[in-house]
Amino acid sequence: MRSRPNLCAVFDARLTPTARRSQCLYRATRCTRCDTSVFLKDQTAHLDLFCPATIVECSRDRCSSGGAMRRDQFDAHEEVCSMERCVPLPLDL
Repeated sequence: MRSRPNLCAVFDARLTPTARRSQCLYRATRCTRCDTSVFLKDQTAHLDLFCPATIVECSRDRCSSGGAMRRDQFDAHEEVCSMERCVPLPLDL
């Protein structure tokens, strides 16, 4: 069996190999929301900025959906939500 290269730039030599693997920031882990594989070091950024299953809020004042939806649904929502705000004003002539 071929050994895999150690991707960790810095590790504590006093740790056991098992402990090193569990604490390595470059080990692959699964996102708890969308099941995508990400490096442990990138997990927070993935959840905050990229994860399609993270709940995001619409910034419009009178959002008909209550304002919260999954990130992967936001683009479609934004089109509808922005159209709802364009209501013609009554003309008093």
